Amino acid sequence: MSREDLRSPGDARLETEVATLVRTVRRQTTAIWVLVGVLLLAFAMPWLTYYLQRWQGPDPGGSAYLGDEGAYARPEEAFDNDFHARPVEEKIRRATAILVTRVEKTAVAPRELVAEIVKLKPGVRLYYKVGDEFERPSHLTSGACEDCGDRGRVVFMLGNPATMAYAVTFQGDRLAALGNLPLAELRRLSGASPAERPD
Repeated sequence: MSREDLRSPGDARLETEVATLVRTVRRQTTAIWVLVGVLLLAFAMPWLTYYLQRWQGPDPGGSAYLGDEGAYARPEEAFDNDFHARPVEEKIRRATAILVTRVEKTAVAPRELVAEIVKLKPGVRLYYKVGDEFERPSHLTSGACEDCGDRGRVVFMLGNPATMAYAVTFQGDRLAALGNLPLAELRRLSGASPAERPD
């Protein structure tokens, strides 16, 4: 009697089920490894692009250009995390534009208008001109604005195009937040500051 003759009819069915089970486990194992590979690739892609960009180095020409001026400010020009903590003279020197605004009383609500452009570096785009509304002072209501014409802000702007980096309010002719600096002295310092960006 051979071994095949000793098998019962249930053994053949068991072998078929085991073979089916082995194929199913192999398919699931393959699917899991494919999923692991996809997840690793998804995790690695941002790092790969980051290192490729660092390896290639910075764009020597800036981001994009419109004529001779950059369409976007370079990060080192536009961002100064410590601007608020710098001395007044350095704020004036680093600013690409300095505006003086005045609050004007109206029937509806006060408006803050650009009264003067104290400084504007050559080639810097400024999207304000004298007489433009700068912002609506939300903290003032129409009735609370008895001395509006005496109030305003000095706005220091950085980058190209010039964007607000720091502002101080004033009442009368002195900037209390800048050591009671008179507006006339701010104008004098702004006129004496260099036109080039400091290193």
